[in-house]
Amino acid sequence: METSSHRNLQASGAVDASARAGHGGEWLLDPTDVTIVGAGADTGIDSATADGTDIFTPTASGGQILNSSIVNQLNAGTSVTVKTSGTDTDGETGNITVNANIIKTAGTDAKLTLLADNNISTGDNVSIGATTGKLNLDLLAGNTTNNASISLGKFINISLNGGDLLADAGNSASGVSLTFMNNGKIKGGNVTLNLSRGLGGYAYNVNADNDLTINGSVTGSTGWGAVLGFTAGGKLAMNSPGSISLQANDSGNGGGRVLISGDKGVTLNAAAGTVTLSAAKAATNGVNITSGNGAVSITNMVQDGSNGMTLTNANISSKDGIVLNGTTFWGQAVVMSGVNLTTGGDVDITGLAKNLTTGGLGAASSSGVQLSGSNISSTGGNITLTGTAGTDVSHPSISSLQVSNSTFTTNNALTLNGTTETTTGVKVTGSTLSAATLNVNGVARVQGTGFSLATSQLLGGLADLTNVSLSSAGSAAGAQNVLDNSIVNDANRDTLLA
Repeated sequence: METSSHRNLQASGAVDASARAGHGGEWLLDPTDVTIVGAGADTGIDSATADGTDIFTPTASGGQILNSSIVNQLNAGTSVTVKTSGTDTDGETGNITVNANIIKTAGTDAKLTLLADNNISTGDNVSIGATTGKLNLDLLAGNTTNNASISLGKFINISLNGGDLLADAGNSASGVSLTFMNNGKIKGGNVTLNLSRGLGGYAYNVNADNDLTINGSVTGSTGWGAVLGFTAGGKLAMNSPGSISLQANDSGNGGGRVLISGDKGVTLNAAAGTVTLSAAKAATNGVNITSGNGAVSITNMVQDGSNGMTLTNANISSKDGIVLNGTTFWGQAVVMSGVNLTTGGDVDITGLAKNLTTGGLGAASSSGVQLSGSNISSTGGNITLTGTAGTDVSHPSISSLQVSNSTFTTNNALTLNGTTETTTGVKVTGSTLSAATLNVNGVARVQGTGFSLATSQLLGGLADLTNVSLSSAGSAAGAQNVLDNSIVNDANRDTLLA
């Protein structure tokens, strides 16, 4: 059954599209601009029949559908599609506005589709969901216009009782964004957000019982004691063509936290942008990324002077490993401060400051990996850090791999690799290193220092230097290496010289 109008439609009351057996039917509502409301009556509609077709002619602009009309069909197991005309009309662009709750309370699984020529929006404190049976929900904007938006009002609550959610463009040629105005929530079975214009908002939560997939740039911030959260019972993936930025930097008014969890794995990939995950240094703030039965992978690629990946006061834990891979040109590829990494697998952190077209290393104040005030621990894998940059000689304090006031703990191998043009390849200060073996490979290709280890502690099997390998192979003639008496002492000097 289809109810349509080229300009205006209001529909309420009982429309039966159910089936006696098998799947329910589908009720299609097809006006230009549509508002879903919780009260009112049919007004501004003339109806006539021509050639066996019901034609609804509006007498006033704007279409209005009672939420009860939609809920009645969903409770009967009937899927409902609310759509605009597919063509623009004078004064209207084909928007759908939801100003009333849509809660399925009976019947078998059903699907609600909102298909708008232009934008989709909801009012504040609106709920869409189900308490009986699953409600699958498709939010499709921009069917005939580009740069459309899905705007979810303050405290929106979309809880689908295990149903799937899809937010996407109405056609593949359109771009669409989704914005949470404040403290909104989506909870579904599988949640897929295909948003070429990005996802953003304040203190919002997107939760999937199974997989959560976000295709598009992702931004968000939080404070006032609220959580900015993304959770998946399966895999969580953010695939951004641009940047990913999630921050809890407001330490006043109760602070805030960023929570990212995928039980079977977490992947954050900014293909042509930066990754920023940061929180204020306060007990009330933090960034937590977890995978109870998978690995965590965070990558980015940008070709300018930006910091490729910035992690501040973040905690990352996983069962199977952690991969952090940052790329920039003349910026700092990976910058980590106050970060705690814990895993049962390998830790692999790579920072590359390089022009990927010409192959030239980034100069200026570029660096590969900057790690400070952090802890990295693996109970069953290796830890490897690799930094590569062409830092200009005018910035001698910046090293390609620079570690300060940090702790490494593993029962396996710890490897520190750094390549520079003119400063220091690997520089470690004020840190504690505990591992079965330590491999330090520092290269100064033109001039400078291959490796420098100072004011630090080597614990366990590293203390006597028997299981320590130090190399500056590939460095220019005249390049130096630095080890102070915290590393080399009377007890282990002979081992180093052997």
